[in-house]
Amino acid sequence: MDKPFLGPETAMRMVGRTTNLEEANRLAERYEAEGFETEIRKIKQAGIVMYEVWIGKKGDIFSAPARPSGRSME
Repeated sequence: MDKPFLGPETAMRMVGRTTNLEEANRLAERYEAEGFETEIRKIKQAGIVMYEVWIGKKGDIFSAPARPSGRSME
């Protein structure tokens, strides 16, 4: 159930949806073991509770967001 990334402002994507919290935790643990940051979101729709598992890349301490310098290298 992989979905594409939402856009450059959010570097996370949904990889699963279930009604069972234990199953959502197992899925999140599997992706954490592969080096991803995970988030479980609780969604209520029409009286049904759903859990969505979202993953993203863990931040690298050696990389920083790109900033425009405002100078030209011409």
